[in-house]
Amino acid sequence: VSNIESVCHIGDGKFVVLWICDSDGDDLYASCGTVTGTTIGTMGTPVKVADSVGERVARIAYDSVSDSVLMIYSYNSNTKMRAASISGTTISLGSEVNHGSSCLGIAVAGGGGGFMTVRQKSNDCEVRAVTVSGNTITAGNDTNSNLNSSCTDNRDAADLTYSSDDDKFVLMSIQSNKDVMAHVIERTGTVASIKSGTNMTNAAQGTGKIAYGPSGTVFHIFRDNHDLCGNIWTVSGDSLSQGTAQTLDTANPQTFDLTYNPEDGKGYGLIRDGSDGHKTSYMALTNNSGTIQGAAFVQVHNQECSELACSYLESGKIIYAYMASNVGTGKVHQVAFTDSTLSNGYIGFNSAAINDTATGTIGVVGNTNSSQS
Repeated sequence: VSNIESVCHIGDGKFVVLWICDSDGDDLYASCGTVTGTTIGTMGTPVKVADSVGERVARIAYDSVSDSVLMIYSYNSNTKMRAASISGTTISLGSEVNHGSSCLGIAVAGGGGGFMTVRQKSNDCEVRAVTVSGNTITAGNDTNSNLNSSCTDNRDAADLTYSSDDDKFVLMSIQSNKDVMAHVIERTGTVASIKSGTNMTNAAQGTGKIAYGPSGTVFHIFRDNHDLCGNIWTVSGDSLSQGTAQTLDTANPQTFDLTYNPEDGKGYGLIRDGSDGHKTSYMALTNNSGTIQGAAFVQVHNQECSELACSYLESGKIIYAYMASNVGTGKVHQVAFTDSTLSNGYIGFNSAAINDTATGTIGVVGNTNSSQS
């Protein structure tokens, strides 16, 4: 393994990870893994997604409605898409679909029965709505309505996120002058409707990430010169506004990724080379009345990893994927939270009287047993 590119959850305690193997000519691979507790269990047989991904950038997303994943990647002067269906840990790939000329600024997000993709170059930014059935892609037309034409062609210069609460996508697009533009996008089938953009803060290094939080809220982190900064975006209808940008770390952090954990309502950034030294660590991010706040770094790996990825799984779990001694490595982080399903129950006792042979719910530490009689 050379580079971990992207990871996404697919429900039922499973995830899919994308990586590039430099010993195999920069070929792109995908594999599905399982999680039990905080242990990564079975990893399915890797499948080759594409040959020679020279631009060395790829992204993946999952849509729970169609139960499918969509990958986007750049190679051989083209940006391509490929869908996959998954049974157990077996990945079945569909055919490649062209998405235009190659570029570094690519992203994909899934939800609500479809996907949204973005492909950004220095003089072009285009969005496409996609649906997937099994592993077959139906793609709409590229559209750049309301998008600026002068963009940054960097890894992580564009990002997409989706909210099932709002049924909206949000696009982050960094311009050639490093201003961050934000757009609400709505999808109807394979038609993308891009709303008017809002000029957010400046990201001097031309990289950023976004993650949708609860309804109407987006976490945003970015590099401004040698600092890691962030702010909270607020979604109201078709419009976006932002909170004041805050400096989260000043020790020249490098690569980063971002996800949101609904159980504790926090964003989690996986970050390389922050103020805790040459390590790979996560930072919990809190929305304090519209102002982002960052907690202290918590070490994930004792070395800095040039390419990394993270994704929310389920039940307060987050997966961190990174390189360790040239081996693709994953670690599951269980976030502490209050399980609301037990808030009205009793530990070890039924919450109400039940008849003989009837069933009832008993709250026990770490589980819920509904088959007691």
